[in-house]
Amino acid sequence: MRAVLTFVIAVNSTLFLSCTKNKINDSPVAGLDTLPVVENQPTASLLTDMSLSAVYTKRNWQGVPTVEITNERHLVVAWYSGGKGEGPGNYVTVAESLDGGTSWRKNALIVAPPDSSYRIFDPALWKDNMGLVHLFWAQSRGWWDGKGGVWSCLLDFSADTIKPGKPKFLADGVMINKPVYQSSEGKTMLMPISIWRHAPTPAVNSGAYVAYASYYAERDNFLIAKNKKIFDDKIRFVDEHQIVATGTGTFLCLFRTLKGIYYSTSVDNGENWTTAEPFTVVSPIAASRFHIQRLKSGNLLLIVNSSSTRTNLKGFLSKNGGKTWPYAILIDSRKNVSYPDACEGPNGTLFVVYDRNRSLDKEINLAKFNEQDFFKKNAKAIISIIDK
Repeated sequence: MRAVLTFVIAVNSTLFLSCTKNKINDSPVAGLDTLPVVENQPTASLLTDMSLSAVYTKRNWQGVPTVEITNERHLVVAWYSGGKGEGPGNYVTVAESLDGGTSWRKNALIVAPPDSSYRIFDPALWKDNMGLVHLFWAQSRGWWDGKGGVWSCLLDFSADTIKPGKPKFLADGVMINKPVYQSSEGKTMLMPISIWRHAPTPAVNSGAYVAYASYYAERDNFLIAKNKKIFDDKIRFVDEHQIVATGTGTFLCLFRTLKGIYYSTSVDNGENWTTAEPFTVVSPIAASRFHIQRLKSGNLLLIVNSSSTRTNLKGFLSKNGGKTWPYAILIDSRKNVSYPDACEGPNGTLFVVYDRNRSLDKEINLAKFNEQDFFKKNAKAIISIIDK
């Protein structure tokens, strides 16, 4: 039996019914094979400067981007691709821009699966309060092996090429969204980690978790002290939950479910959470990945598909801790736009990445605007294509 820091794998195994996926802008799935729960995983390969490699430049599909900024002009974006769809052979690719998103050096780093039976997916870029940029990713044997695995490495941009640190295993599960600090002291962070509700996950392990972690720079490693399952309802599937601080010691967590977006709150520094309920203060919202974060101003930014499908990508702003969201800006009104992630630059520019038509146009897009645009009539985001 594994230690609690890796979410304890149980002996018994209960299989779940396969859930219907959103067909709009979904990645193709290269086989939903049922595999035994994997106990230990080999380590991914980190390959630098692969811009000329045909293995990583010819793609059948791509999507699920994430973004972070190191200074006013240096942007880093990661997404995943590989194979004929979601399945064995998936890899994460990292691109960087030195001019604020005008031009890009692609395949600057590849996180490649350890062998042909594994996949690397759902990357998340996060800059900590020391300015260090961490790349997280999930790893699974087959499409889903009942356990997954959250891995991370530190990215060093001091040279002409990205220098990745040694990959570190953090926990079982998947963490597609950025962690958030538990308090202003910046010592402990809350990590939204999911163990999917899909075969062959043991029922006792399946859940949307909050992991309480600390980062030790001298060891370049995260230590997870404990974890709590805050949502284990039968309407779960892949969760893709994200946590945001709404005030001093108060947090809001949003979840993607089969019945739409749900929410839970905490008023004691994330130690205890309310029973999840439907999130209805912004409507309509597609049952798809969203992004939520606290801006430097203290206001909250929410990016969703303001529709029942993956279209009409919008940003919303709340000035009262998420109680109301009266301000909105249109990001992209086209069909098949999804999976936003965002970061805020030092000068207040908001950078949003998302995908479009993963198997056809294969666009990875960047949208730029700022908080003041929410208060301007007919303001629009500036959109450019990172890759297609």
